[in-house]
Amino acid sequence: MSAAAYTAQSHTGETDRYVLPPLTYQIAVDVLGDIRAQIPDRSSQIDGCRVLLLVVEGHELEALWDVLAVLRRARDGDEDTGELSSLVEDRLRESHLRPRTFTDVISELERVLTLLTLDIPAVRSVATALLLNQDPDEELRQAYAQLSDVWRSVGITR
Repeated sequence: MSAAAYTAQSHTGETDRYVLPPLTYQIAVDVLGDIRAQIPDRSSQIDGCRVLLLVVEGHELEALWDVLAVLRRARDGDEDTGELSSLVEDRLRESHLRPRTFTDVISELERVLTLLTLDIPAVRSVATALLLNQDPDEELRQAYAQLSDVWRSVGITR
C-alpha cells in the first residue's frame, strides 16, 4: 500500500488515490516489521511463557489506527477506498501466506492494536517487572494471569 500510494502521489499527483499519504502506510509497515523482528530476541519468560515488552511511539500508533480505519472503510465498500480495496484484494489473491481474506487482515491488525493499547494495572506490573529484570513472584504471576485472560478474550492466546 505504501509503494502504491507513493507511486500515485509521485508520478500522477493523485494524493488521495489510496486515501492516506504514503508515509502513514510506511510507518505502519515499519512498526509491524519491528514488532516481528523483536519477537524472538527481546522476550522474557513468565511461568514458561514468552512475554515481549514493546514501546511504540505515539505517531506510530496513530499510523496503525489510521491504516486500520481505512482498511475497515475499504472492507465496508466506501467508494473513496475503491483503489485501495482492489490493491489489497489483488495482493491477497497472489499471496500464499496468511492472512487470506480482507477480514483476516483487519482482524490481525486489530489484535496487534489491542496488545499495544491495553492499559490495565496488570500491563504496568508486567512491564515494570520486565524492565527491572525481576524474577517472577506471585504478584507478577497474578498480573500475567490477568493479561492472559484478557488476551484469550480477544482471541490472542489459547
